Amino acid sequence: MTSALLARWLIQPLIRLANATQRIGKGSAPRPYRKPGQPSLPRWRADSTEWAKVEALLANRTTLLAGISHDLRSPLARIRLALGMLTESPMPNCWSA
Repeated sequence: MTSALLARWLIQPLIRLANATQRIGKGSAPRPYRKPGQPSLPRWRADSTEWAKVEALLANRTTLLAGISHDLRSPLARIRLALGMLTESPMPNCWSA
């Protein structure tokens, strides 16, 4: 019984970490961290600034990927148009006599 309680007490931080990473992976902001007996304000400020940095990086990544996608689609559209305008039968060679 004591060993089970001790194991649970030791594993509890890992369970909280796993739950927090799942919430962050789903896009929700992490809850403020508060260790019993300590004020949470300095740690909460640090966590909120880090979360703001993560959100800014995600927004920049989204903008970058949208730009790359647009830049790739434009030449591909021109190629598709050129291929669509090609005729099925080959043109007679006007240069050979």
